[in-house]
Amino acid sequence: MLSRMTHQRIVALDFLVIAWVLFCLMLGMAVTKRINHLGALGDGLVSAGDSVSGVGDWIAGLQDIPLIGGSIGAVADKVDDLGAATAQQGVNGKEAVEIDRLGLTLAAGEIPSRVSVTTGTTPEPPPEA
Repeated sequence: MLSRMTHQRIVALDFLVIAWVLFCLMLGMAVTKRINHLGALGDGLVSAGDSVSGVGDWIAGLQDIPLIGGSIGAVADKVDDLGAATAQQGVNGKEAVEIDRLGLTLAAGEIPSRVSVTTGTTPEPPPEA
């Protein structure tokens, strides 16, 4: 039969493990929320880039108007290129966020298990040769 002191230590350790699990869950939810905000930033860049490309297309339509046309086609091409580059940066950012999400998810699952395993055991000394 367990002594009263041993029983209290077991209960205290149980509460400590529960607190650790809750902390890890809250940390994981906070990280997920931040990563979702980063993904939305990438979506915003893609949208802005597409809008700028649309402005470039609109400017290109002005080439046919006398007195305005002429060299405006070069400006339209530059604006269109800027929009395409911005949209591509948004896509690249979203891909990087997805890669980070995978790494952080693996870390969030790995760190608590490593801590819980290493705190409960003591390493054995290496065998002598």
